[in-house]
Amino acid sequence: MTRGTGLTATELSEALAELMPRLDCATIRDVARIVDRDDLLLFLESPEESFALHIVPGGPRSRVCCTQRRFPRALFQTGPRIDRLVQTLRGARLTDVLTPPGERMCTFDLRSGESHWSLHVELFGARGLWCLADSEGRIQALSRLPNTKGRDLRPGAKYAAPARRNAPVEDPPSRFEAPVLAAIDAFFTSADQDQERQALQRRLSLALERATRKLADKIDGLARQQTEIARIDELRSHADLLLAYGFSAAPGAESITVPDPNDPEAELVVPLAPGKPVQVQADKLYQRARKLEQGQAMAAQRRQQAESERDALEQLSAKLGSATEIPELEE
Repeated sequence: MTRGTGLTATELSEALAELMPRLDCATIRDVARIVDRDDLLLFLESPEESFALHIVPGGPRSRVCCTQRRFPRALFQTGPRIDRLVQTLRGARLTDVLTPPGERMCTFDLRSGESHWSLHVELFGARGLWCLADSEGRIQALSRLPNTKGRDLRPGAKYAAPARRNAPVEDPPSRFEAPVLAAIDAFFTSADQDQERQALQRRLSLALERATRKLADKIDGLARQQTEIARIDELRSHADLLLAYGFSAAPGAESITVPDPNDPEAELVVPLAPGKPVQVQADKLYQRARKLEQGQAMAAQRRQQAESERDALEQLSAKLGSATEIPELEE
């Protein structure tokens, strides 16, 4: 079955025809919006059943259908806007739903006591739109603030439907067999979960790459520190040689050649800092050797910890490569 397109006008009409009998005596128990999406969920109750109506405006995910998917509450938006929407619609009844022939849009009629609202749903466009209007047609809530030329869509303005197409485009055959609502839900839920899995994999891959690069820099730094630690004896030997022979160096000399204390037949070249007293240079080498010696145990511990972290990241990377389901990725 081809993915990448939302419900066609024909498929929307079939879905609403199957939905209508289920709306009889159904009331809204709760309302939710999905974080970072325009999705609207209406949780409905009737004497026969409880079910969720999933409204996704616009784009390749666009649909109106019942859903069996159970969204974790962590994915629900919070804040005053959704709170007002819940207060407005909780307890309301869906009494009717209308869709213009050949159009990818519909309007739900909602009533609670003497109050009356219309929930307009537009499935066309990159993001589409859902819009709740009062009995006078004034917008009370909407999925987003669209920048649409010729239409004033904002809270307090009157909702105006988009202009009808002059020449309706003939839809391809419907992709869904009865029961249509279940087929639509299964099809789009699978597509959503594939998309979510891929997005989660990308986020985890980027996080692992960043952590791996950061750890590699840390290990490189520790390796350089270890190279310095290996020079402790050399630093002290150079300091000793400076004190023994440095005073005989020519003024401004950058090094001095002295006998190698470990090999009577060899010589060593000891670097000098021109313009600085020999005693100061030697003291600096002794201090550097002491500092490295004091940090030797800590450096070894940090190196071991970094290598353990590298092993853990390699294991995570292997798990990420083999994970195929969202729960595995979340874990």
